[in-house]
Amino acid sequence: MILDQHGKPMAAKDLDEAQTSDRASYGSLPKVFETVKRVTPATIANMFKSAEDGDLVAQHNFFAEMEEKDAHIYTELSKRKRAVQGLGWQVMPPEDAAAAEKKAAEAVQSMLLNLNDFEDLCYDLLDAIGHGFANVELAWQRIGDAWHISQFNARPHSWFTLDKDTRSVFLLKAQDGEPQPLRPFGWMSHVHKSKTGYVARAGLFRVLAWPYMFKHFAVGDWAEFLETYGLPVRVGKYPVGSTPEEKKTLFNAVMALGRNASATMPETMSVEFMTAAGNASKAHDPFLSMADWADKAISKAVLGGTLTTQADGKTSTNALGVVHNEVRAELVKSDAKQLQGTLTRDLIYPWLVLNGHNVEYHRCPRFVFDLVDTADVTVWADALGKLVDVGMDKIPVAWVHKELGVPMAAEGEAVLQRAVQKDVQNTPKSATQKAVHNALLKAAQGEAHPLDALADAQLPLVDVSALITPVLAAVHDGQSPDEVAQALLTAFPKMDTTELEAILARVFFVADLWARVNPVDGTGVDDGGA
Repeated sequence: MILDQHGKPMAAKDLDEAQTSDRASYGSLPKVFETVKRVTPATIANMFKSAEDGDLVAQHNFFAEMEEKDAHIYTELSKRKRAVQGLGWQVMPPEDAAAAEKKAAEAVQSMLLNLNDFEDLCYDLLDAIGHGFANVELAWQRIGDAWHISQFNARPHSWFTLDKDTRSVFLLKAQDGEPQPLRPFGWMSHVHKSKTGYVARAGLFRVLAWPYMFKHFAVGDWAEFLETYGLPVRVGKYPVGSTPEEKKTLFNAVMALGRNASATMPETMSVEFMTAAGNASKAHDPFLSMADWADKAISKAVLGGTLTTQADGKTSTNALGVVHNEVRAELVKSDAKQLQGTLTRDLIYPWLVLNGHNVEYHRCPRFVFDLVDTADVTVWADALGKLVDVGMDKIPVAWVHKELGVPMAAEGEAVLQRAVQKDVQNTPKSATQKAVHNALLKAAQGEAHPLDALADAQLPLVDVSALITPVLAAVHDGQSPDEVAQALLTAFPKMDTTELEAILARVFFVADLWARVNPVDGTGVDDGGA
């Protein structure tokens, strides 16, 4: 017996055909679309009331029309949805996963990576940000003994209604008879909480409807204003005693001048063109101000601010832009966390169950977006060393890996290491360098302790006479401290510093050797090579 994600029995054979493929019951669904002819506060209130009663058609057709007609709403919502698409993701097994659970997670990861339209699926499900919900029908295909998803079909919101009791269960509207429950494992239903409330009230479009309406009024009035403001006022004059027919002829001529810039009239009649008042050039400002206010209100509702979309150059600053972008990033995280739960429940669990993986829902592998803000590696590399040096030696390695976004290496996996061998492959030139080079090789290969290897190297003595001879001569020739100092400055360019450089090189070389071959342990104390 197969249990769906809600623990109810189901039959796999029901998935052979999509629920909406029954044209006798659902064939007329695409015909329910209607256009809102006149947007007013009353029509919006009526649509909202009907949606709360379970009739979603008018409200969600209006929401779709808002997104189609308002470029600003479309752009801002598109940013929200596409931001989630750009996140990395992975399928995580449950805590303390058994071998079978890890294998199931790997199988799901491989399946999702091979889905060509997985990003489109996420985009369609995130339509719930505006509408409050999004239903995607799954088209299953059985190939051999395995079930595969051949297609994801986003269905219009107006195809659905809500149950009368809880107003939270989706029902598919039918042409005849009562609406039917959605078939188990046949649908992905993403409910997005943009605001608290029933499903019908959870969508962001409920908030956007009001600035959209005010902008709709302002833009409509602005269009009418432009239609008349672009033409001068035309005044027709007719002689005293003109007949109604002659007056009508003049009126038609005046109208024709507005539309076609040409007209005919009797010679005894005339038309005067009157220019608009001087301050009429700013008459469009109220319309633009209203439209601008509406756009800013929409940006605040969708993205949490305005500076990631528009800036006026006066109140906008880089610091404010960064703050607004951080707010937008928090919204993206919220969207991703809500979506990953739906993908786990309605996609991963059904696929595993249908393909024979014995998993319980509470132990199902989880879809997880990568929402960790990784730290600056350069800053952390410097800070961690200093923290450990002052005694903070209980920093968990796993936590550091998580903060830096560097995954922990699996057992047997190749890892990066210090290239000790690469550093000593160059052939040294001096006898001192050759001796230390050989000691380094022995220590790196584990043939001897570093200090023992250096002791056995029989390093040649350094002759510093060439270095101090000019110094002694300068002191001998000087008559006073100032003359000695001047003599030293004159003699310095003639000094042979080759052997001094060899001494310093040997000191640094041995120190580097000791640090590489005999590292410091977690307590900050050298273990002495023991």
